Amino acid sequence: EADSSVEVLSAPALRGWQFYINAANNPHLADVKVRQAMNHAVDQQAIIDVVFQGNAEFNRGMISLGHAGWAEVETFYEFDPDRAVALMAEAGWTPGDGGKLTDADGNVFKVRMDMSTGGVYVADDGIGEAVAGYFEAIGIEVERVQGDRGTFFGTVLAAEASGVLQVTGIPLFIAFQDGATWLSLTYGKSSQPGESGGCCNLSFYENPAAAALIDDAVAESDIDERLR
Repeated sequence: EADSSVEVLSAPALRGWQFYINAANNPHLADVKVRQAMNHAVDQQAIIDVVFQGNAEFNRGMISLGHAGWAEVETFYEFDPDRAVALMAEAGWTPGDGGKLTDADGNVFKVRMDMSTGGVYVADDGIGEAVAGYFEAIGIEVERVQGDRGTFFGTVLAAEASGVLQVTGIPLFIAFQDGATWLSLTYGKSSQPGESGGCCNLSFYENPAAAALIDDAVAESDIDERLR
């Protein structure tokens, strides 16, 4: 951009970065206040400005920008580290030695974070390190589990992933599909690693009521009805 002889072109893409929190593999993550704190701890706009150098957009909803069914969401987690620390305290975790969050018995709050690195995706290592750093800034101890494409996907797609994954960062690219398909791939039980064809429900989320709505949307052929 600094070179006047070069014209830099940019266009929106369908890839969206998400971090999945799997409460089943870490009892500390089962507390909703803890998960809320982790969301408030991350400065998403700073990641866009620094890691992506401004070449990304902040998506507040669950459906990726550019997909049919996307809608503006007014309520979202603002970057508020003080609020994050307060929520952790409400959940029973307060700063101990070295600022690390500990409970009344002296146990340190620790999470495993699986991330791709080394250029598997655009800025993957930078995003992962940034999020881990924000968690550490409020006192969470982060065990980084990084790997190249083969190692990373070998972990997250294995049947054993259901007993391993805690926090997983991955950018999903679902082209030429709509929001119903996106939700099915990221929150459907059949999309959990270990299931036949499973890949992207890395939080191992299960909700029968939500699943029924998603299944109905996926099966609906009328586009207007799918978007309702």
